[in-house]
Amino acid sequence: MRILLLGLALVKVFAEFDPFDYGGDSYKSGEIKLYGFMGERVNLNGKWYPANATFESQEGNFRIVGIRNPCVFLQEVHTQKQSKVCLQESKLLRK
Repeated sequence: MRILLLGLALVKVFAEFDPFDYGGDSYKSGEIKLYGFMGERVNLNGKWYPANATFESQEGNFRIVGIRNPCVFLQEVHTQKQSKVCLQESKLLRK
């Protein structure tokens, strides 16, 4: 019986932790944030994009021109201005 109660308590604790929570509506501020890499794909503001993909943000339309861990290189479509966005600190690592 104690094992069952302990198991239920652990399930409750871990059920409240969401590793896919990207900080609520932080992406709505217009700031582009990089959350992860997976092969030739990157997670920007909580969405996965392949290399050379174009996406919209509040700052404009961007194309992914380069992926080099821990940063992604972006180019604004209309002005051709280039920028670099680097990986955010992992939620899973403790300070």
